[in-house]
Amino acid sequence: MSATAPSFPGRAAIKATGIIQLFIGLNAVIAGFMLVSTPDGSSMGMNAAIYHFRLFPDFLIPGLVLMIIIGFGHLIAGIMSLSKSVFTGIATLFVGFDLIIWIVVQVILIGFSSWMQPAFFLLGLAECVMGVLLLRQAQKGKISTHMQ
Repeated sequence: MSATAPSFPGRAAIKATGIIQLFIGLNAVIAGFMLVSTPDGSSMGMNAAIYHFRLFPDFLIPGLVLMIIIGFGHLIAGIMSLSKSVFTGIATLFVGFDLIIWIVVQVILIGFSSWMQPAFFLLGLAECVMGVLLLRQAQKGKISTHMQ
């Protein structure tokens, strides 16, 4: 009789990841909607003068990206994580990478302006790590299934 070591990430870690993804997604959808509905940034106390590099005349395009790619992407990934989808690993890796890119571009365009930038960068990094771990776990499952 051999005891099997618990694998990481376990159910609790995957559930926590899903909850964090839903939190990020909900906040990104709300913030993105606020920027889309008032592209001048006034609803969030911002204006386009904060851009270091003037790629956009206002916040409409960044608001759409935030709402659709970061927000809805995280909501979908969170639902996948909580429902134990076979695509959870790739979805988690994808949204984590998107969040990292979003924060890096944000800092380039408007500079370091909030403690939330490094916090969300670290959350994106954690999502990438979790995504890789989930993909490795799935790969091991496939290999062992084929070998038996």
